[in-house]
Amino acid sequence: MGGRNWCLSPFSPESGWAELLGGEVELSLVAQSRDVEVEIPRWSLAPSVPRVAAIDESLRLRLAQSLAYLAEVASLAETHAEALAEIERRLGSGPVSPWVFCLYSKLVAELAKTPRGDCSATFAAVIEAASLPGEDAGVVCFGDRTAPAVWWDQFRLLFDTDRQRPFKPKAPSPENFAACQETIAAGLALFERADPVFHEEVRHLVRMIVLGAPGSDDPADGFNGASTFFLWGASLLNADPKRSTTAMVDLLVHESSHVLLFGVSAEGALTENSGRERYDSPLRRDKRPIDGILHACFVATRVHLAMNRLLESGALTEAEANIARDSAEYNERAARNGIVELNRHARLTALGEKVVDSLRAYWAGNVAH
Repeated sequence: MGGRNWCLSPFSPESGWAELLGGEVELSLVAQSRDVEVEIPRWSLAPSVPRVAAIDESLRLRLAQSLAYLAEVASLAETHAEALAEIERRLGSGPVSPWVFCLYSKLVAELAKTPRGDCSATFAAVIEAASLPGEDAGVVCFGDRTAPAVWWDQFRLLFDTDRQRPFKPKAPSPENFAACQETIAAGLALFERADPVFHEEVRHLVRMIVLGAPGSDDPADGFNGASTFFLWGASLLNADPKRSTTAMVDLLVHESSHVLLFGVSAEGALTENSGRERYDSPLRRDKRPIDGILHACFVATRVHLAMNRLLESGALTEAEANIARDSAEYNERAARNGIVELNRHARLTALGEKVVDSLRAYWAGNVAH
């Protein structure tokens, strides 16, 4: 459970995106969807594939509208009319590769520059990415040839937005990649056997798992996992640590829960706190903005829920159950500490209140250990 986890949202004060994108082009992926039937609120802690499908659809529909607008801004609408029609059809028909969202952020950043340059190559890259499989990209190695080098450059940039804490991941060794890939497969098999509903939701939230490694031996470069709104459907994991299958389930639930909250908060910010404010983090040693603490609390609560569901399934060995209990206890302490910080300091939006109310209700119904 060591190492740091990154989560960057366009609405998070620490994300650095306001500076990166500038102010000339509106970044707009606010949720908008058709009348999709969902049996639980989007901010519910319980797993739900229909809820994830509804969020995914809302983001794809908004992305299609935004791309059409950006094509007009860049004077590409007429020359790329056929490609625009195809990508609109693709975005409307089902999940797309996380690379589409990654390269969309690159397109926005290029259009925000002054003077505005030629962004036709990036627009073509978005179109190319939309042709890739969207359902399950599997496990890929950071920087490998499954994607062009310029795509990986943007992938790296999405996480490296904090000048105080540079984030420069690299490819893991072939041995560590293979070992981690094997542990992921074993963890997912255990998860599917013990809790098929939660397993299916995680697979829908994280359809591309990228395995990387810290850029150096400096402890400050260490990380456990990383997720960002602009890689909807993907997460980056550190392949170097040796994890048990249960610990891998913990990590996959952790990162997928960040992704879920990004989707939930696509409608807008969760808090109104200044990005300069810093408070005690339940999952990190350094003080964090309140938005990061809310994310940590949400994620820790969901991992606690997942571990308890594994324990209740009766599908774990004694060794696996011990690890699950340790994880549940760790995440319970983190989440309860996070709730205290949120109650003291968070100035929540209406959406943020709904998210935090779900956390309060969950912990009110659990006896403290």
